[in-house]
Amino acid sequence: MAISTRLFGRTGPSVTRVGLGGEGVLRTYGRGRDALQVIEEAATRGISYFDSAKAYAGSQRYYGSFYRSHQENRSTIFQTSKSAAREYHEARADLFETLEVMGLKSLDLWQIHDLRTRGELEEIESSEVLGAISRFRSLRALG
Repeated sequence: MAISTRLFGRTGPSVTRVGLGGEGVLRTYGRGRDALQVIEEAATRGISYFDSAKAYAGSQRYYGSFYRSHQENRSTIFQTSKSAAREYHEARADLFETLEVMGLKSLDLWQIHDLRTRGELEEIESSEVLGAISRFRSLRALG
């Protein structure tokens, strides 16, 4: 039975309505075999939205192990990850670390993790303190 999909945002791509999160066995250390089985099963069943975060223990390393042995799957998976950093330079460093650990050239979605207050939102949007989002937005505008 195929898992239904929908457009991510207004323009796509199309992703499964069920995703593989970075919790559970993926939020551990030292359980690589178990984690790889979960990731492989999700990919085999057609799940195309995979989530991770630096804060989710070994999840990024587990995904990296998967991609290193299943490179053919990368084009069919919408891979996301997150940083809890509030300033641009820290979020950028987290992004490069994530890409290295996961063995990827790019992610499909990079998010700022665990925003809880309007103040935190204003902080990441601030150009005065090089907030994480303000600086990434200006880089995107430059192409």
